[in-house]
Amino acid sequence: MHFNRTILGVIVVLALMATLMLTGPSITGYVATETFSKPLNIQITESQRYFVESDADIALSALALSGTVEGDGLVNVYLTDKEENRLLVFSNKAKSATAMTHITGLAIVDVKLTAGKKLDIIESLDDAFVTTSGSFVNQCEQTCLLDPSKFNGNKFTLDFVVEPGTEFTITNVRYTVAQS
Repeated sequence: MHFNRTILGVIVVLALMATLMLTGPSITGYVATETFSKPLNIQITESQRYFVESDADIALSALALSGTVEGDGLVNVYLTDKEENRLLVFSNKAKSATAMTHITGLAIVDVKLTAGKKLDIIESLDDAFVTTSGSFVNQCEQTCLLDPSKFNGNKFTLDFVVEPGTEFTITNVRYTVAQS
């Protein structure tokens, strides 16, 4: 009985090896990435555009922010891709019945944030939602997994839409870069 198991095991291993040799091994779905973190101290009290800039071209595959919100106003932060599509990075809105606090979390090829033009945008809040204030860490609503082909280059746009009377502070930006 033990002899039959051994022969069966050898046959299975040989069959797998033959299959790999004939079809060739291949790995799919793996993309090499590197994650970076940059401490910041940027205070934003009105809607404004910022630029994330790097000295070299990078392919962004994730972006998250950490910081604090003080006040009762709505704060939304958007990352814009090459085709002018906006993805939500952070929002301090929560369902009225389940106002949850934000979760803590994470790492940057050196980038810098520079202020752009003021934005004449104020967004409203649906009655089913409330705003939350306090600290948040590594928030990435729609930017936890990005398509690097749409976010490559050395300059990216972040739009901060901040309701008057609210102070939004960014303490850290964390992003992941796909390696070529």
